[in-house]
Amino acid sequence: MKTVVKVVKFSYLTAIFAIAMLSCKKDKVRIDGVDWDDLANVTVKVGETKTVTGKVTPANYNAHLDEFAITSSNTGVATVTGSVSGSKITVSVTGVSPGQSDVAIKHVATGLSKSRTVTVVEADISGIVIATQPTKKTYTTGEQFNPAGLSITVNFVSGAPKTVTAPNADLTYTYDFSMAGENKTVTVTYGKSS
Repeated sequence: MKTVVKVVKFSYLTAIFAIAMLSCKKDKVRIDGVDWDDLANVTVKVGETKTVTGKVTPANYNAHLDEFAITSSNTGVATVTGSVSGSKITVSVTGVSPGQSDVAIKHVATGLSKSRTVTVVEADISGIVIATQPTKKTYTTGEQFNPAGLSITVNFVSGAPKTVTAPNADLTYTYDFSMAGENKTVTVTYGKSS
């Protein structure tokens, strides 16, 4: 405590006051940790945005967005935006293309950070269309289907369409060439859609 003496003059009288000066400077709360609320890895579909939350400790730390770097290690897979309110950090993760990216929240001044893996998967398939017919179209009884030259367009609920060319591990074919006949059907399946 610091004591300050103040002299005040009124006309012919002089009064002396002793004023106790208390420190008005408030100690700033210091950050001692950054963490995610849920430590499970996140899966998001291409074109989809999911919100994940993090926090700083102590809980009474009043954070500001400009104190943090919120990043994605691979913006070709996932992009991020963030906001901060009090000690809560909200991160919006948007899937760009299939793959994995580490998303991190970092307190710039202290270097405290925490990251988590985000896995981006293809969006739900809305349908597939034959883009190019297979080269071979005539078969003898019992012969195996040859998909060479076949390509399909995969349409998704969100995001850009994708062209898949045979042979491809994601394509399967159902057919029956055990008996002779015209206009035999070959069903092409991509993943789980046909």
